[in-house]
Amino acid sequence: MNQNPILLARNLWLECFEDPEFFVDFYFSHLVKEEDLRLHYVGDELAVHLHLPKYALSFPKFPSFQASYVSGACTKKEFRCQGLMTSMLQKSLLEERSCGIHASFLIPANEDLRTYYQRHFAYQTISYREICFGREAVMQAYPHDFSKEGVRDASHFLFLEEGERPVSGIKHSFDQWKHILFEYEYLSSQANLLVIRGDNGEILGLGLYRLEANHSRFFIDYLAGTELAKSEVLAQIQELDPSYAICSYAYSSSPSADSEAYVMLRPLDPLPFLQIFAAKNPELSWSFALEDELIPENSQTYILRNGSVELSPLKAELSYSIAEFTQKFIELPTISLLHD
Repeated sequence: MNQNPILLARNLWLECFEDPEFFVDFYFSHLVKEEDLRLHYVGDELAVHLHLPKYALSFPKFPSFQASYVSGACTKKEFRCQGLMTSMLQKSLLEERSCGIHASFLIPANEDLRTYYQRHFAYQTISYREICFGREAVMQAYPHDFSKEGVRDASHFLFLEEGERPVSGIKHSFDQWKHILFEYEYLSSQANLLVIRGDNGEILGLGLYRLEANHSRFFIDYLAGTELAKSEVLAQIQELDPSYAICSYAYSSSPSADSEAYVMLRPLDPLPFLQIFAAKNPELSWSFALEDELIPENSQTYILRNGSVELSPLKAELSYSIAEFTQKFIELPTISLLHD
């Protein structure tokens, strides 16, 4: 196979999805690393594509760990319904675990895919979102009051702000923020960046937003800075068209009448989660058996006592499936890739 795998993946993406070509070119030239691609060929033809970029995640109970995001899962039309994607993703998750990745997460495009990922791989929905309207509600969705003296670069500002943000979610790298801002500033006529600066050019606040003319609204994807500066960001966006509504997403770890299911997650290695949990609860003495059909190495009895975790092949009375483990231990109320 002499062709560039990134080029082959790009072409299959364009064949399977309806994204504009200029965005796909940007995505594969700036965001895709060859080592994160998972490709399956039938003969000399690329049949299946997965992109598994790495992110640092932070949960309420777990400060930081590595996770891979399932992106661009697609199969060439003539090879669909043959189990190729299922087989490749199962293999890929095993490989990710062996490389020290603790979890996998994704955002399915529809409910059929949500059912597919849950049934075949034991992904569980752990995050829900609903639209909130009005400047006050948007401010409440972004409560972090942040300032950093002397920072003039927007990517640097967002990287520092997110690093200090107390809530859980994705922790983007500096390069990831640079690419996100490039997308908002240059790739879409509907996406924009608005920055509030001080007298010396330092950033006081900024907002990433999209114009949704078909809904007569401005959608705020990210808001950061001091309370005063964030309020000014929203005021200036509103001035662009006072008749438009301002809205954003509010996230929760449990569903409500107005929310939609959002992020799904699947632990690849439960031990790091349990080690942190045990260290935070040294008085706890508890054991349970974990059953994981996809990753047999996880199917062991875990004994928590004196702040540590021991493994045993013996069966415990209490037993969890990997899905039940996820629901019991993991909660992730806020997570957004900003361009999902």
